[in-house]
Amino acid sequence: MASLGGSETASSEESSPTGLKRALDTLLMVLKNTDPRCPIEVRANICTLLGQLGRKGVIDADREAEVQQIKDVAKDMLQGLSEGKDLLAGAAKRTLDAWN
Repeated sequence: MASLGGSETASSEESSPTGLKRALDTLLMVLKNTDPRCPIEVRANICTLLGQLGRKGVIDADREAEVQQIKDVAKDMLQGLSEGKDLLAGAAKRTLDAWN
């Protein structure tokens, strides 16, 4: 399992741009899912995870490019989600605030 820091060794797939893209694509797919079988709480938790990953000092400095890639890909979606008045909108707003 890859660590947030550099203390554990990640497999080459987990640390590759392709591995990151697949993981991020999966999270964003769930985040976009409005099907009632995907609870809003799960989607809000993904926002919380993204917010935490994007905070300064959480991820090692040598992974900043990957964190920036996450922000670049997810920002527009989070901005759209933040326009509502539900649990998910609040989570999306907090994520965007954490990134600033």
